[in-house]
Amino acid sequence: MEEKVEVEVDRKYLDWPLHEPLDNHQKIIQMIHPRTNPREKFQVLLNVNDVNIDKAGQYPASIMLFNMKNEEIGKVEITFNVQRMRSNQEKSKKPQKNNKDKKKMPKKAKWIIGILIVIIAICLALLYTGHKRNQQQALENARQSRQIKDNAKKIKNQADANKQLLQEVAGLKGAIDKYKKDGDKAALQNELNNLANQNSQLAQQGIGDQAKINDLTNALQAIAQNPDNASQIIQQLEQKDGYNSLVNRVQSAVQGLLP
Repeated sequence: MEEKVEVEVDRKYLDWPLHEPLDNHQKIIQMIHPRTNPREKFQVLLNVNDVNIDKAGQYPASIMLFNMKNEEIGKVEITFNVQRMRSNQEKSKKPQKNNKDKKKMPKKAKWIIGILIVIIAICLALLYTGHKRNQQQALENARQSRQIKDNAKKIKNQADANKQLLQEVAGLKGAIDKYKKDGDKAALQNELNNLANQNSQLAQQGIGDQAKINDLTNALQAIAQNPDNASQIIQQLEQKDGYNSLVNRVQSAVQGLLP
């Protein structure tokens, strides 16, 4: 058997119209142009058994070369790309159709274009309104959130201030009890100075009502200096607005100091 030779072709990928018959093998062979090197006489057979011309897709085919002894001397694989293609008649008709459409379009499409413009304008207005409303809602939510946090902080600060004032009252009571027992004025004065420093820090922090803190500080200091006049000092404090609850706390704290 003769040795195989290398087969060359101009095209291994061939576009083929859908439903176009494959009966003219010579035409297809001329399109592919098979040849061998070295050149010699040969016959060509085209195998397109796997190509389905009625369904778009890519199908394998082969070209086989035979010598004069009817021996196969070479073979090359090619691909048929079956697809729908426009005919020359369709191509020539399409511009005429477009020209007719262009002539008819201005008369029939004006009202459609107007409606589309109105619809687009409405959609843009709705989008802008919704965006603006969402922005305002987000700002309002942020403002309310800050307000809630601020209120919570103020409530906590006020509670802390009241707690500290009550602790100072308790400390004052303990200092006076100790003074009654040992008569140590230096120790009493030292305790009063500590309480005054605490009130000063409370006032600097801006926690609670500063005027009430100052009035209560003065009242506690006066009671500490002269326990016999505690009733009169408390009565004076009661005459000021907003001191009922604080006065009750002070009254219960210094009850044991009154004669």
